[in-house]
Amino acid sequence: MPHFKLLYFFFSFLFFLPSYGLQPYFRHYTVENGLSSNTIQCLLQDQTEYIWCRTPDDLNRFDSRYFKTFRHIPGDISSLSNNIIHSLLEDSDGILWIGTENGVFRYHASLEKFPAFPLPYTVHRFAQNIVYNLQEDHRGNIWISIFGNNLFGYDPYTIVTRYYLSDINDTGSLISNLPTQLLVNRKGKLWITTHDKDICKYSPYSDTFTPINATDLKNDRTARCIYALCKDLFRNFRFGDNGLYKYNKTTHSCIAFFPTSSDPLQYVHYKWLLKLNKTTQENISNTDFSVNQLARNENMSRTLLYTKVKAVTGLPPNEFIRSSHLRKAAEYLVGNEYKINEICYMVGFNSPFYFAKYFQNQFGVLPKDF
Repeated sequence: MPHFKLLYFFFSFLFFLPSYGLQPYFRHYTVENGLSSNTIQCLLQDQTEYIWCRTPDDLNRFDSRYFKTFRHIPGDISSLSNNIIHSLLEDSDGILWIGTENGVFRYHASLEKFPAFPLPYTVHRFAQNIVYNLQEDHRGNIWISIFGNNLFGYDPYTIVTRYYLSDINDTGSLISNLPTQLLVNRKGKLWITTHDKDICKYSPYSDTFTPINATDLKNDRTARCIYALCKDLFRNFRFGDNGLYKYNKTTHSCIAFFPTSSDPLQYVHYKWLLKLNKTTQENISNTDFSVNQLARNENMSRTLLYTKVKAVTGLPPNEFIRSSHLRKAAEYLVGNEYKINEICYMVGFNSPFYFAKYFQNQFGVLPKDF
């Protein structure tokens, strides 16, 4: 059992620093100290003061001295069934919930096991249950957002799991079957972002969902593919897709924040990326469209194009083009008008195998499960 109060110690330490003229001390933990990876995607400190670290391939627990790694063990049904973890939650009873690429698990501390949390069977269940987010509301209900598999609400007192589905004939239903992020406010209302249809909020009193218009009417910009959601100090909601949006609950209005001419360099980069993306979209079905053609279109050398695209986006030009085409493929899949093989060639891929491979790399799921 660990014997430290990490946050208390840290802030107490900082409080005394000015008196002694000392500099803050940070210890760097890496794979050499027992971490399974140097890439940390999520941190959670539980009530017993363990620190849980989510890495790209497994789950680590730190007791102030040593790291212990938890991952899938073939043949062991009490281990995690998948090593890719998207969400961690400790509920008010001290139970650790883990959302993975293949379902939800709860940590059994005394046995150090991860039994699966059973979700009710639905006709809309995919083979892959990608858990994007876990939240607990003020009543102790656990909310589970599963991409492409709707929304689940678990009541620990009645041990009943409710299932919410989008229904075009029911104005009070969930607005989309592609929920992403969840957030619970102080009044217990649950806010849900989606991959394709803005935001909605859930009222526990009426058991209904109310859509929120995520459109900046002044600038005619609407948030889509929302994967980030938080609440600021003024109780406004902020969310992001390809930009940052603020929703004012008092005025029921939305404001989009994008680079402007007041920041010349950022504005120039933003406008240039829009132009570059437009070019790739116009050539999306052209399987011969290459980095060389993009460079010629921009009247610059291949080397200069590489340097500029890499500096602005963090991606080399060939990956930028591929990413743009895959985003368009995602739009086609959501529209449900074309078959996967048709979309593959429509967005410039010659091979369905490589289309599926790169699509999964970018979105975390195969096209058939999107």
